[in-house]
Amino acid sequence: MEVYICRIKDIKEKLKEFKHLNEYVKNSNTKHYKLSEKQLENKNNLMIMTEHDEVANNLISEEIGEALLRLGKTGLLNEIHITDLNFYNNYPLFLRAIIEIPSDENDKKGYDNVANLIILILYLVDKVSEIRHSPTVLSKCQKSRKKLK
Repeated sequence: MEVYICRIKDIKEKLKEFKHLNEYVKNSNTKHYKLSEKQLENKNNLMIMTEHDEVANNLISEEIGEALLRLGKTGLLNEIHITDLNFYNNYPLFLRAIIEIPSDENDKKGYDNVANLIILILYLVDKVSEIRHSPTVLSKCQKSRKKLK
């Protein structure tokens, strides 16, 4: 499973930074996360990229999609990377998230948003553990991975 979520403004840089990421993921067509033309103008909004659209649709529930839309525009979530490729570390499944924490102690809304992001990330951990891909998706993902190894 390869899932990469980052701010629109960071996509080009991140695809260069992570070895093979550009070859594994594409912009996903998810049922529960759609950006309007107006939302695309806010470069803090998030782009979801996965190996296959089914991966995104299994992971991004309506609740997660709404949270990503709401919290993405704050700019506090830089990225979420979920991978089982072992290119970046030796863990069989790895989730990494980069969030910004407000420095103003009086920024209650900012801290509430960070707390909600942490809850979202923990919820994603649970969702990832539940995902079972269809044989078709597994076959397509394995085929593309063999080409790159």
